Amino acid sequence: MSAMMADYFLTLHPGANIVYDARNSRSVLKTIEAAGGKAIRERVGHAFLKQKMREYDAPFGGEASGHFYFRDNWFADSGLIGAVIGLYVMTLSKKKLSELRQQYTHFAAIPEMNFIVEDKNAVIERIVAAYPNATQDKLDGITLDFGNNSWVNLRASNTEPVLRLNAEASSQAELDALVTKITKIITGEVA
Repeated sequence: MSAMMADYFLTLHPGANIVYDARNSRSVLKTIEAAGGKAIRERVGHAFLKQKMREYDAPFGGEASGHFYFRDNWFADSGLIGAVIGLYVMTLSKKKLSELRQQYTHFAAIPEMNFIVEDKNAVIERIVAAYPNATQDKLDGITLDFGNNSWVNLRASNTEPVLRLNAEASSQAELDALVTKITKIITGEVA
């Protein structure tokens, strides 16, 4: 939905900035760039997205969790506006929503996985140590980019002893192998 709405808003505002969160699929980035927009990646959370949207005067911002923010709605989240735009785009395209989803889905991804851990920082350090050659980004937790469209984001909950894992890869087999290894490191099965 974030990719589809970004594409829609870039037809209305060519070259605009679009804000998306660190968990969002790289399909969102790919869509924004292909449509001539500027992709602005931000930490997870409405306060961060809304602030970044104001800073960059972005007409749209989307979170992987399904929260969508609109400049013309005072940068506020609105599921109703998101639903109406989604239905409008679907109607214009003359495609089913499932067909539109395929158009904007370029990679295999997992739903966010949560792990209860005692020492969140120690686990994150183990993950970083296990992948010294990955490109590391600490915008929100740790994002490890392995190239070839494979990446993981592991971020700590601020309110509970939980680490949240998001991952994406070019193929399901590659994703499965990556998530299996990361899960074993998180749970301590592999040091």
